[in-house]
Amino acid sequence: MNVVHSPIGVSLLSALIGLAACSADLGVRGLPDSWPDEPFTVEKWRAGNPENRYRLVRSLLRTQRLTGLTRAELERLLGPPDWPGCTTLCSYTVEGFRPAEKGRDPMAFTFLRSVNVCFDIHGRVATVSIGGD
Repeated sequence: MNVVHSPIGVSLLSALIGLAACSADLGVRGLPDSWPDEPFTVEKWRAGNPENRYRLVRSLLRTQRLTGLTRAELERLLGPPDWPGCTTLCSYTVEGFRPAEKGRDPMAFTFLRSVNVCFDIHGRVATVSIGGD
């Protein structure tokens, strides 16, 4: 039997891709100095424009409030992810710039930063980090 085409092989490959994506992120130490440190609340997170959630990220990461949550618990807290990813990773937009040029796709970002949530083999949040381009 070819391991790559087996269900276990596919699961292992997906897990490795998710872990690689998580390890490539900037991490908490990668937060820009210009980002403020506003206290995280669910109400502020959900009420705010996704590109302005960055104001709450320092507080959210510092408290480690997400660690150990299941995907369902995470979505009850933060809402559905902006980028669902795969079974091991999902992302929430926290900062971005959309050019105001006429005729441009309003969802096209010039740059984008996100909170990336990685799940362990038990489906619980293992790491939370910042990714960006």
